[in-house]
Amino acid sequence: MSGKRASVLDSFSFLDVDKGFMARAILEYPWETTALGSIESWHPNLKSMVQMILDNPIAMYIAWGPEHTHLYNDACLSILGNRHPSSLGKTSQEIFGSDWENVQPTFDAVMTGGSMMVHDFKFEVAPHTSGDSNYYNLAFSPIRIESGKPAGMLLIAKDVTAKKRMELALAQSNERLSFALEAAELATFEYFMKDDSILANELFNSWFGGDGAPILTLEAWLEKLAKPKAALVAAAINDCSKGQEGARFEIDFETPEGTEKARKEMRLKGLKLPALGDRSPRVIAAIEDITAEKLEQRKLIESEKRFRLLADSLPEFVWIADAQGASIYWNKSMLEYTGLSEADVKLRKGISIVHPDDVEANMKLWNNSLLNMKDFLFEHRFKSKEGVYRWHLSRATPQFDDEGNVQRWVGSSTDIQSIKDKEAHKDFFISMASHELNTPLTTVKGYVQILRETYMNGSDDLLNMSLKTIDKQVATLTKLISDLLDLSKIRMGSLGLECTEFDVRKMLTEVVCSMSHSYPDASIELGRVETLKIFADECRISQVVINFITNAVKYSHSPAAIRVSSWIDEGQLIFSVKDDGIGISAEDQKHIFERFYRVEGKSEKTFPGFGIGLNIAAEIVKQHNGKIWLESELGKGSTFYFCLPVSSSFTLGK
Repeated sequence: MSGKRASVLDSFSFLDVDKGFMARAILEYPWETTALGSIESWHPNLKSMVQMILDNPIAMYIAWGPEHTHLYNDACLSILGNRHPSSLGKTSQEIFGSDWENVQPTFDAVMTGGSMMVHDFKFEVAPHTSGDSNYYNLAFSPIRIESGKPAGMLLIAKDVTAKKRMELALAQSNERLSFALEAAELATFEYFMKDDSILANELFNSWFGGDGAPILTLEAWLEKLAKPKAALVAAAINDCSKGQEGARFEIDFETPEGTEKARKEMRLKGLKLPALGDRSPRVIAAIEDITAEKLEQRKLIESEKRFRLLADSLPEFVWIADAQGASIYWNKSMLEYTGLSEADVKLRKGISIVHPDDVEANMKLWNNSLLNMKDFLFEHRFKSKEGVYRWHLSRATPQFDDEGNVQRWVGSSTDIQSIKDKEAHKDFFISMASHELNTPLTTVKGYVQILRETYMNGSDDLLNMSLKTIDKQVATLTKLISDLLDLSKIRMGSLGLECTEFDVRKMLTEVVCSMSHSYPDASIELGRVETLKIFADECRISQVVINFITNAVKYSHSPAAIRVSSWIDEGQLIFSVKDDGIGISAEDQKHIFERFYRVEGKSEKTFPGFGIGLNIAAEIVKQHNGKIWLESELGKGSTFYFCLPVSSSFTLGK
């Protein structure tokens, strides 16, 4: 050990160099280069104070001499940050930099013998950065020598950053709360039970202050209210002061507005807060102006009364359901027909009047309307109080608020039993007429074919052409009668399916071959077709494809170019028939699969038919649990599609 270091250790033998980082740093610092001089020359009081701060876990530092040369303990390292180790042995002016002007008066006061306390001193750990600052409470005390004069000072720093940031956050929160209350136009007040005083915001005072002066006591406020109203307010606040859970009620107030009194309806809600610290128990309350809301409610009630008065005078059924679809009102006609009461309706017994066979479809469509907020339209049978079912057509429309939320559903149900009866009679007539016509037509067709075979090689061209024309017209008439029979079966629910396993490619090949013979001038080709077998009604599926091809030929330019394809996509077997014809407008596409719908226009009037072929095709596809659709553009042709599931009820063959 060198003689100089041994001398330093002897002078500072009270320090344990292994006890802390700053003990070693102080011993090894070249103090002879500072105003303090070597450690051997330090005043005993300075040595004693250095020992004290190094043994202390609280952040402390010593500023010694006129230059305020700095020494500090380990606890100061987190405060100094990147100012260490450059702060050791430096003067206060060097350490505080631009903050020295603010700190110097405190240092000067302490060096004259006084003690000082600085609260919430802001100190940046890394100077000249935009990082967060820390806050400290600083206690300054003089360090005296034998003469009694201060030779230096001791500074103790207590980190109050968490407390300060909490106070700042609270202040910001209060600012946000004040802004929110102002934006929400809420009058708020705190009622301190101990001294019967009120602390209120500006809106409260503007509503209830009368002469513009703040209300200071609950009694002063209640005096401005009519006695019945004051009693209600006092009772509510009294309930809160007793610790009851809140106090909420609505009341009308006469409030100043300009030079005249304006009647406002208010909603008041209060809550008791327990004692906290030096704050006594108090009631906080908010008052909301609900004048406009109440006015709208009264208008709605009056409108509801008028609606119900009108609805009860109608013979048609009128009903209302809430946003979730539960019935909340039936008009008088509906209650009398069903024999149910208003209580039964609210208990959701209304579904009991729907025919059991219609319930599942009814609920499925109703739930879909609720989910998608779309109109409801359905035909179902309602049971009367005598137990007789009659057909009704029900419609319901959602009513929306300003934000687009459904508030309720308004519906009506119209008795269509007479229409159903007429349709049944018509369907029966069509079925009977079709059967009666089919027998002589089959006979005519047979004789025509015999005559064509007999005279096909004859020289009478007029006879052959006439027989060909008759045969073609008989085929057209046979097709129309067949469609009428299918239509009547659909209407009566008797269009059954005879499902077998068949080869799709073979079926399409036969259909394309047959149709090519029927329309020799058209180019009917088989496109992409996968080899597979499905379980379905081969005759009915062929009927759909034939209908697509027939329409494609009708509405195509001569010579027609038609392509028939089929492929699998995401578990669906898709069929398509594409043509290059006249196309279908977007409006007509919406109705093309409806019964008896025919596209009107110059190009379409020359084609015969009842407009039922596509409707029958759609029903066949529906019974196979499939879908039917089209893509078309005027002047650019059309593509008709339908698909069948190849899984579940319809499976691929080997």
